[in-house]
Amino acid sequence: MEVETKYYLGDSVWLISNNKAVEKQVTLFNITISDATDCKPKITYELNFESERIDEDKLFTTKKELLESL
Repeated sequence: MEVETKYYLGDSVWLISNNKAVEKQVTLFNITISDATDCKPKITYELNFESERIDEDKLFTTKKELLESL
C-alpha cells in the first residue's frame, strides 16, 4: 500500500487556532490504518513541535484557502 500525504515535514500550513487564522510548520505526521477491511488511512500532523495532532482536512496551504473554507 502506498500512502501520500498532502503536506511534508517543514511545510507551512494554515489553520484556525483560538478563533484566529494562524500559520504553523509541519514537524511530524502520523498515518494510522485502523480498519483492515476499509484500509483508509487517517493522516494527522503535529505542528511547531506541539503535542496536539491535527487532522489533514483541518489544514490549508494558504490563508486564502482557509478563509474560503469558512
